[in-house]
Amino acid sequence: MDMAFQRVCLEDAGLKIRKTVHVHIDNQYVKQGAIDPEKLFARTDVTHEVEELLPLCRKEIPRALAVLGWGTEPNLDIIKNCTDPAKCEFRACILQAIEGEVEEPIVSSGKPGLTVNKEAIREELDALEYPLYFLDYETYGPAIPPFDGYRPYQQCPFQYSIHILTSPDAGLEHVEFLMDEFADPAATLVESLRGHVGDTGGVIVWHMSFEAARNAELARMVPKYDAFMSSLNERMFDLKTIVSKGYYDDSRFGGSASLKKVLPVMCPELSYDALTIHEGGTASASWPVLTDPGAAPETKSQLRKDMLAYCELDTLAMVEIYKKFLAAL
Repeated sequence: MDMAFQRVCLEDAGLKIRKTVHVHIDNQYVKQGAIDPEKLFARTDVTHEVEELLPLCRKEIPRALAVLGWGTEPNLDIIKNCTDPAKCEFRACILQAIEGEVEEPIVSSGKPGLTVNKEAIREELDALEYPLYFLDYETYGPAIPPFDGYRPYQQCPFQYSIHILTSPDAGLEHVEFLMDEFADPAATLVESLRGHVGDTGGVIVWHMSFEAARNAELARMVPKYDAFMSSLNERMFDLKTIVSKGYYDDSRFGGSASLKKVLPVMCPELSYDALTIHEGGTASASWPVLTDPGAAPETKSQLRKDMLAYCELDTLAMVEIYKKFLAAL
């Protein structure tokens, strides 16, 4: 429909369009040497599909112009008027629109206050084996792959933070890694990771699918450590599960299982607001700056501290939330 609208604009401006082709980055392209633009982009002839949509597109344009003339944006009264938000099939979509993030909704009663399913939490946590490694990656995934062997948008881990609990009563240990050179970090990062994570113990993350996918990619990128990276995924536990399944549900989470929503409620003493870098997008965009040979040394030094502080808080947050779950039993 978007291409149909573009075609309407061009044709109404007097241009004759013979063919309509959708050109987009081919996310299966793998860089080997210099970027080949012919292979980086995929082309699909959609002339027929666009021509079929042209009548509908022209019909909808007056309605779209009418909406633009409203002068005010649509409100969110649908939420206020919802009689049973816990059972609403559109609840996740609405929350995503409000929060600007993609998170699965909490499965809970929807009642205000705190709900704790002690039996379910205990079952989840009792299955964990010490030592516990609380792990978080920061990644860089541009449209044009920066290194050989990478696809467009492939998330390249360049940094990690790990907090380690060797036993329930042990002191907390912290280790970290940050690639200081703009080069493929896979081998260096995995070797560093191997030095910090043992062959036994649980690997704790928040939003497991992301870290698990990175581990699988790193296993392919660095075959020497395939078995080790695979074992990380086998030992992995998603701490967010306890929230997303409603085992621990606080109405102040706002229906979200995002770490940025859960942490201020459960551990208000920990805050991203005090950091220079507040979220992963900024951390990702900071890596090319950090590794730029032309950047001022003082700029790089401060940026490195800020990047390390942000990633460290991600894993410290998991540790403290884990302790709160234990305390709730």
